[in-house]
Amino acid sequence: MNIFTEKLKEAISYTSLFFKAENEYTVELMQKKPYKIQDLINPSKELQIAAIQTDPSVIQFITNPSEKIQLLAITINPSTIRYIPNPTKDVQLTAVKINPSIIQHIKEPSKDIILAAIERDFSVIKHIPNPSEELQLIAIRKNPEAIQYIKHPTTEVQLEVIHTSQDKKLIEKVEMDMVKANPGVITILPNPSEAVQLEAVKADYYVIGKIKEPSELVQLAAIQESIYSIQNIPNPTPKVLFQAIKLSSNDPFFINILPESLQVTAVQTKPNLFSLITAPSPAVHKAIIENICDIKIRSNVDNGFIPKVRSLLYQLDLIKHRHSEMSLTADYSDDPQQAKKEQDEADRWKNTETNKAITNFKEDIKNDYPFIEEKTEDLFSCPKTDTTNKEIIGTISYYGFNGEVREVIEYDNAENYLKAIEHELDCNPTGFRYKTLTTNPEVKKAVDNLAYNIYGMNNPHNIGSSIPTSSSTNEQILQSSECKTLISEIGPDKQISGYHILDKSTGKTEPLHVSDINLSKQSPEALKKLLSGQQAEMTAKSGITQMMGLSKSPAGWTLQVGKQIFNMADSSAEI
Repeated sequence: MNIFTEKLKEAISYTSLFFKAENEYTVELMQKKPYKIQDLINPSKELQIAAIQTDPSVIQFITNPSEKIQLLAITINPSTIRYIPNPTKDVQLTAVKINPSIIQHIKEPSKDIILAAIERDFSVIKHIPNPSEELQLIAIRKNPEAIQYIKHPTTEVQLEVIHTSQDKKLIEKVEMDMVKANPGVITILPNPSEAVQLEAVKADYYVIGKIKEPSELVQLAAIQESIYSIQNIPNPTPKVLFQAIKLSSNDPFFINILPESLQVTAVQTKPNLFSLITAPSPAVHKAIIENICDIKIRSNVDNGFIPKVRSLLYQLDLIKHRHSEMSLTADYSDDPQQAKKEQDEADRWKNTETNKAITNFKEDIKNDYPFIEEKTEDLFSCPKTDTTNKEIIGTISYYGFNGEVREVIEYDNAENYLKAIEHELDCNPTGFRYKTLTTNPEVKKAVDNLAYNIYGMNNPHNIGSSIPTSSSTNEQILQSSECKTLISEIGPDKQISGYHILDKSTGKTEPLHVSDINLSKQSPEALKKLLSGQQAEMTAKSGITQMMGLSKSPAGWTLQVGKQIFNMADSSAEI
């Protein structure tokens, strides 16, 4: 009994101490030291309120706080909801109404809570893991910019932004994201920008066929990825068509897989491609004839048209071959004047026979295939303008299937002239020639720049080299071959001031750069060999004889040194 009595007294003593200590935790103490509430197992409501009013975060030390205590804490500081294990729905709703971003601290918030948060701040969608399409739509309908806070928006949501937003940059960004993920969605975009179209065709060039009226730049991007994508372009521009042909290196296989409409366009603008087509259709034959004969056939043609065209082409080929033989004979004449006379006769004969063959052909088809006499529209040419009292900047000549000049266009506007040259160099380099007539050094240098750019080079000459001098020059033909003519420039002092070479195949005249060689002192045979593409012995002013040949460069022509041969006098002296 004594032991039991002692234990009982001890327990009563501890209990008395506890109650005495609890009585020391007053409201005043909680207001000063709210964290002290963690020392109490079951603090009173008054102590809880006093502590939370001072520091709402101490709610984490209160076991199972009532809803009123929770509301008190989050009203003072909504972020304290993170310290409440299971906040009630009203507490959650109150918290997000005060601060919508608090939703990130709520574990598995209900749809109502999410909607309340989004209603007040659309950006809180970023705190919702994998939001449903319904929630995404609610957010972007609140503000389309909400899409930038959604990691994986659905296609429906993206289209909603595209249709409702007034922000063009935002729309383009959304479209860009869509085609990056799936280029095929370009088909459902109402009006994709050019940048978006480019992104799509770079990712998958086949989608070019799904783009309504793609720009020329987009078409070029597609064929840059694959030349065969041109089959999917409904109406490729001539530049696109010939860029594809250029990339194919005039591969007959590529030309032959083109649809008929593209073969027609190709032949209309570049007649020599006709020979690469294995089985051209009647429509393609019609295109080549309209080009050759400068006519417009009013109706469609049938298979009966093909033999007539083939017959004319065969005649023109024979005329061309015979003309080449006559030109070769003229080239071997030792007398330059006689050579020129024979060449002129050959050219006149060719023109006469060509016109005769074409006239007979027209007579043969006029009843079955009525036509009108007019030049086929040149897809590359620019309209002629009234040049009365205006300086002609330059001219561009266009060649037909038979090698004859079809049309010459004069330009009195420098910008239009430069654009036309640039366009032809890119799309039709062998079917035209240009001649700059202006003395404006800036224009002349700009033209030279275009020529250098074709070779990926910078023009090494400054504008001073394009400034004309006060002296005037005359031209004199030194020698001529079947394909080239050598021309010397004679200055006012009757001395040779420079040389040019006329390429008969293109009609282009370009400078010939020589060092210490006087070409007028060379033998006619040597000059003819040089112009014919062979190496010839050239004697320099120093008396040294060298084997030299012509070499093409962006700046014109140069003499390239071959094997060096000393003349007999020098050799003897050296021995």
